[in-house]
Amino acid sequence: MKLNKIIATLSVATILGGSAIVSTQMVQPGVTANAAKRHKKHEKSAWKHGMPKALRGKYETKHFGADLVETLDMRAKTFTSWEAGMPPLDNYHLRYKVVGHNKFTILYDTHAGSSFRASKNSKITITKINKNHLKVQYDHHIYRKVKELK
Repeated sequence: MKLNKIIATLSVATILGGSAIVSTQMVQPGVTANAAKRHKKHEKSAWKHGMPKALRGKYETKHFGADLVETLDMRAKTFTSWEAGMPPLDNYHLRYKVVGHNKFTILYDTHAGSSFRASKNSKITITKINKNHLKVQYDHHIYRKVKELK
């Protein structure tokens, strides 16, 4: 007797559970399957041209070692990176992608200089820590925003 009740309960639970799963996977009327696919929460972002407004400005590190410093000058269509004792790198043809919250991947091309070769599609990941600070991937320095003199 108990065995029959257990089997009946399990079969009813299976039927109700299966219908609940099917009803949650149905597409709403009036919404196509492609539209339902596009409304995913974590959709891949597209590459956009230029530098994101959140990162624009001039940044530099604190002086370290033998009074060394690194600077990044980020503008709308170009950015220049410079390390003490090295010629500045002028980067152009910027594209960026939002990777996470305040995290950007930037693709860029570099002109050839006296001590380095030109490069295409170089990649850098920058995380904005707060309003005035950012961190570059694979770099142990924090860059702080510098007020430009006008």
